[in-house]
Amino acid sequence: MRRDERIKLLAVASLVLVVTVLHYATPSQDKEFHDIYRRLYYIPIILGALWFGLRGGILTSLVVSIFYLPHILLQWQTRPLTNLDQYLEILLYNVIGVLTGFLAERERLGARTLAQIFLDAGAKLGEAKRHRAELSRCKLCKADLRGADLSQANLSEADLTGARLRRANLTRSIRIRTKVNKWAMKGAYIAGPTAYTD
Repeated sequence: MRRDERIKLLAVASLVLVVTVLHYATPSQDKEFHDIYRRLYYIPIILGALWFGLRGGILTSLVVSIFYLPHILLQWQTRPLTNLDQYLEILLYNVIGVLTGFLAERERLGARTLAQIFLDAGAKLGEAKRHRAELSRCKLCKADLRGADLSQANLSEADLTGARLRRANLTRSIRIRTKVNKWAMKGAYIAGPTAYTD
């Protein structure tokens, strides 16, 4: 058991003992004080339930009931109506202990669940940020590749254009030579065999 839990347990036990001693030390003629002391038992019951859950609430209410029952039987046996009220008070101690302990445990479970949800959300947010950074790096890489592809495409297009132009020029010069040769042949045919003198 941790130190803070020991301190809480000691506080609950001390409160129960103090209220019990007050009950037993006060004469039964001082009914008003006993009514106050009876209500003071709720403080350690609620604290036990809040600090130690359902088990703490039940255990504290049972200990209070065990300590308070002999007081009723020994000091209040001559007043039956007061006894009924005190027996019902013992029942309420146990109901409050169980109910407060149950609600305290549900609250703890809800807090743990909420904390786990926040941790998971934080982890997923961190993962999303990493993916976002990777995605932006990939986009930059793709842009660089696209730029490289475009520049290569422009270069290869320029190469193709130059090759086409060379081929077109070559074809044109071949056509021109062919025409010139044809004209020359026509001229030689027209001029006769003497046209080819060097």
